[in-house]
Amino acid sequence: MKLRTRITLWLSPVIIPMVAINIIQFKGQTEAIEKNIKQISLMAVENTANEINDYLLLKDNTNDFIFDKLMNCQNSISNLGPQKDSEIGLILKKNPGFSLFVFADRDGRVTYSNTALTQRTRHLLPRNIKGQRAFNDSVHSVMLNSYWQWKSSQPQLNKQSQQVRLKLNDLTERGETNSRLYRRLQESLVLSTRLIKNPAHKVFFGGREIIEKAGLPFRTDTYFTVSPMLDCSDKLIGYAVLFLNWAMIEDRLYILKQRLKAQGFEHARVAIFDENKQVFLTEAGTISATELGRSISSHPETSQLKLGEAYFSPLIDGYLATARIADAPILNEIEYGQNQAIFKSVEIAFLKLAAKQSAFSISVIISNDTLIKQTRELLIRMLAWTAGSGALLLILIVLLTRGLVAPAIVMANTMRRIAKGDLKQRVEIPRNDEIGQLASVFNRMTDQLEKQKVLLESQSKTDALTEVANRRHFDEYLEQEWHSAQRTGDPLSLVILDIDFFKPYNDNYGHSEGDVCLKKVAEVLSNLLVRSTDVFARFGGEEFACILPHTNKMGALTIGEKMRQVIAELEITHEYSAIEDYLTVSVGIATLTPGDDDTSKLLIELADGALYEAKHAGRNRVVVANP
Repeated sequence: MKLRTRITLWLSPVIIPMVAINIIQFKGQTEAIEKNIKQISLMAVENTANEINDYLLLKDNTNDFIFDKLMNCQNSISNLGPQKDSEIGLILKKNPGFSLFVFADRDGRVTYSNTALTQRTRHLLPRNIKGQRAFNDSVHSVMLNSYWQWKSSQPQLNKQSQQVRLKLNDLTERGETNSRLYRRLQESLVLSTRLIKNPAHKVFFGGREIIEKAGLPFRTDTYFTVSPMLDCSDKLIGYAVLFLNWAMIEDRLYILKQRLKAQGFEHARVAIFDENKQVFLTEAGTISATELGRSISSHPETSQLKLGEAYFSPLIDGYLATARIADAPILNEIEYGQNQAIFKSVEIAFLKLAAKQSAFSISVIISNDTLIKQTRELLIRMLAWTAGSGALLLILIVLLTRGLVAPAIVMANTMRRIAKGDLKQRVEIPRNDEIGQLASVFNRMTDQLEKQKVLLESQSKTDALTEVANRRHFDEYLEQEWHSAQRTGDPLSLVILDIDFFKPYNDNYGHSEGDVCLKKVAEVLSNLLVRSTDVFARFGGEEFACILPHTNKMGALTIGEKMRQVIAELEITHEYSAIEDYLTVSVGIATLTPGDDDTSKLLIELADGALYEAKHAGRNRVVVANP
């Protein structure tokens, strides 16, 4: 049997587990996509439902504040002056979220209206809706019944309020003012006082007609709160009605849609649904109310949902995520459903009522497009991976049958290039067999050779004593920058400095101290240079030089003077100096803009001449050459 046939028979079974692994991964990732769709949609719809519920509860509490501000027995609903009108406008401005406030007479007809100023309504012309019905007959009937129930419950409420006060006094005398019972009784006293003073307001959903007649920017039903108005003898004289800005709810639905879109759900449809009436309360797009109602009712688990709790279920052509939001009856029960159990707090009432069925829900329909799109991408990747694996197997067979000498050829070619001096070359054979180990050892050996080369090059350019650049590196770098300055036309400066009277220092303090002095001078002066393009070098003996590219005469003078001052400030003792009691340096500076025919030798000669002048003038000074 030929080697090619033998290798083919050996390697062919490898394709079977590869295909099996791809299929398993495909199924697992498909399930992960479905799980991801569920988690994202549940989280998004639940967050939005909780935001809306919190918003509704906040506005329901704000109702109490606004009505307490506006309702007193001195107000007349038939004749409100400019001061009261201004006060109402200010209250609505400070408590955003409402679109319209009206006073209505006993028959529910508008006697006064005030449109809340918002970004959307500030350009609307006010419409006169005086005489229009603020609410329908059913709402009117509910409010009348609520008023008469309140009238009949006054004795009982006063009695309960008195009992609460007595218990509070008893707890105060016993020093239990920080107890939970004391706080609950305080809440109960506030609630009972409010109920004694005014009948409970009621929350309803509707008002489309009056909203359209008032010219508001939305044309839908909304939550509105009705509170009876009493004269000073507790006689019913009319109603105050506060309409919620439904656009705020629609904004939250828009944000929900954008959140889903950002997660890849391009065609998600979002709406608020009234399950009792089987109608949408917001724009629903292509969702059928009947179909959605049937989908929700087909899952009995949805009837057990608490407010804000989300439910997810697959549909024939997509997925449904739904969460309850508070409807008007739920809001009414949260606010006043615990009147009979007056020692309970509003928070406890909410927790108990949260499990009650609300007719309103946020529903999100996510089509199968997202799953189909991502599944198609997975399938394409799986097929591509399988095809690539098969092609790789064929290539492997060809390579193996062609011979095992290819790695050796690669190593031989790499060795030839390294032998010519190219130590950057490496043998690229990522294998774990003997050839791979040989290549790895060879590469490590080449790494060591390259490090040794770099070290030798560095040593050849560094002064052994002072560890700054040596004369060889100085000459090479000066020549390089000289040609660069010739091309760019920039100035090039050279600073040469010499330690004054260094021979007497060396002769009297010894060569060891002289070496220490040279190291110290080199270290301090090299640290003065902050630009990476500046090079500080030992020029020879006790002389040092500094190459300053792109530096004019004033810049070079500043650096030279700073070098002279730094050495003087070191105050290295030098008893054998003829000018000072401490070590000093003389500095010569030259600056040129190289011409085409000039050489770097000219710059060195000028700087050296300036150094000679500095020494001749008494040393410990800086002289700039004038070319």
